Order: sequence, then structure tokens, then C-alpha cells
Amino acid sequence: MIDPQSLIARSPQLLSTALGNGDLALLSLSNEKYFSANPLGRRIWELLESPRTAAQLQTLIVTEYDVSAEQCKADLDQFLDQMIGAKLLTLLS
Repeated sequence: MIDPQSLIARSPQLLSTALGNGDLALLSLSNEKYFSANPLGRRIWELLESPRTAAQLQTLIVTEYDVSAEQCKADLDQFLDQMIGAKLLTLLS
């Protein structure tokens, strides 16, 4: 579980590109692995152009999508955990 006040940033050793179907392709230069994200994952990536807290991300997503705060938090925590585990995102605090 991610602390809501944790500051999250993109890892610097990545290349990313938006795909025509709304998805996002990511290439980790540090471990030479390819990753993809669906349109919501792409939106989270866009929101992290500048570091944000998990709480800020949740607020923005709930505002933009038809999702409850509880469901958003659960799904966002899972996504962020996976992205941090894959070293695509980093916790700054």
C-alpha cells in the first residue's frame, strides 16, 4: 500500500511513447525490458510528468473518470506498486 502523501516520480532511465490505440509503451533502459500500459495507465504516466503525491493522483483520477474514491485508491495502489516494483516509478518521499 502506498502512503497517500508519498511523492512519486517517473524513473529517469525510461523511454516512452504513446500508441495509436491509447496505450503507452515503456522501455526501461536500466533493465532492458519493455512494458505497456492501458489508457488509464497512460493517463497516470502523463499526470506524473511532474512528481505528485498518491493523494493528488487519486483526486485527479476520480475527477476525470467515473470511479469511486475507494475503488480508485485500491486500483491506483496496485498500479503504483507494480510500476515501482518494475522500477518505472520511484518514491521521492
